[in-house]
Amino acid sequence: SGNIAEQFEASVQQAENELGVEVQELAPQTDAVGQIAAAMALEPDLVIMALDSEFLGVDWAKLTEDYPTTHFVSIAHIDSPGGANWTDVEFADAEGAFLAGAVAASRTETGVIGYVGAQPGLVGVFRAAFEHGARHVDPTVEVLSIDSLAETAYLVFGDVPRAAASARILLEAGADVIFHAHGTGGIGALAEVADYHEETGAEVWGIGVDSDEYLKFLSFPGGESVADRIHTSLVKRFDLAAFVAIQQFQDGLLSVSDASDSEPDEAREDESSATILMDLSNGGFSMATTSYLSSEEEVLVADLTDRIIKGEIEPEEWSMDATTHYHSTDAVVLATVSEGSCSMAPQVSLTSGQSIRISLTSDGSAGAGLMVGPLAPSADPNRLPTLVDRGSWLGDQDLWAASWSNLWSFAFPGGSTHLPVIVTSPGNWAIACQ
Repeated sequence: SGNIAEQFEASVQQAENELGVEVQELAPQTDAVGQIAAAMALEPDLVIMALDSEFLGVDWAKLTEDYPTTHFVSIAHIDSPGGANWTDVEFADAEGAFLAGAVAASRTETGVIGYVGAQPGLVGVFRAAFEHGARHVDPTVEVLSIDSLAETAYLVFGDVPRAAASARILLEAGADVIFHAHGTGGIGALAEVADYHEETGAEVWGIGVDSDEYLKFLSFPGGESVADRIHTSLVKRFDLAAFVAIQQFQDGLLSVSDASDSEPDEAREDESSATILMDLSNGGFSMATTSYLSSEEEVLVADLTDRIIKGEIEPEEWSMDATTHYHSTDAVVLATVSEGSCSMAPQVSLTSGQSIRISLTSDGSAGAGLMVGPLAPSADPNRLPTLVDRGSWLGDQDLWAASWSNLWSFAFPGGSTHLPVIVTSPGNWAIACQ
């Protein structure tokens, strides 16, 4: 299927035909709260949600307590409230991303491949496993990666221009295969691959995610040119996940048990929420064969799938070993260490969700210190920004509150490097070099 909505529609039809369940469709609502209220007015036994950023305003814990005889199934992308009448469907993303990396390494002609991601705290597993799969096929392959970040984590996944800009950086750096884990915004990365091919004639390819994005673009008016540059897609079987959830509920495996006869809090105390895991062993992932996946690559994918299922390969879920790890930036600042002192131009201030890339050049005469501090009174000095050094997360530092705080000092032997600075805290922040 070309999109996730069609996958869910297919799973519902399958459940109606094979399991005899009654499915009621809801009229579209203007907001998530209204959508949920309309669903609960039907007094359903089971509610399945493909959760997205639109559902961020829903109080799930209160909802499960208010409707203890209804079972809720969440398919990815939300923090679980737990409870006896809540089930999470999770995907073993590392297994699928490993296959995508293997295909990318098999397809590249330049020996350089790229990963475009969003909010690595949520989908960092994709980058790690993608790199692992690539290096399993070719230990010499160069892996470039870039992540988009935002204050509201889920919203960045729909940022089409940001994904496109990230893809352009990697293409210009030599990557000829780009895999994205950027949600709906990833269409920007795939479109950028097609644009780059048209502009330069370079044989560059995209690998989609979640659904068969080749079919998705073919369904768009004028989308054929983008579809023609999509080598394959890592398809997450949301349709199968929904069908399995319905089947297990019907078989009593997701029963709310005695929740209807107990106080909600008592039911939660006695039972933890269930989890359905979708992985390669139960068909949770596949590499789409509708576009340009070669017969040799199909054999490769089948072999790796078999070895992962048997436990012979365990895909990495976290790694910081990418050859080059970029971050999308709102500005580039030049910092120079010369004759024992450090200067930076232009002077900048950042707000939450923004980022800069500091391009640092040093003559080796001294170490450099990045000074990050709040522009009072707009920033909370107890919530300092996060620094990222070529992919290594340093996290928030435990520093005393002051007008200036020495967030990070480092020794630099000379030459040049890039130091991305990501602001994750509210207010305005100034950055300087000394």
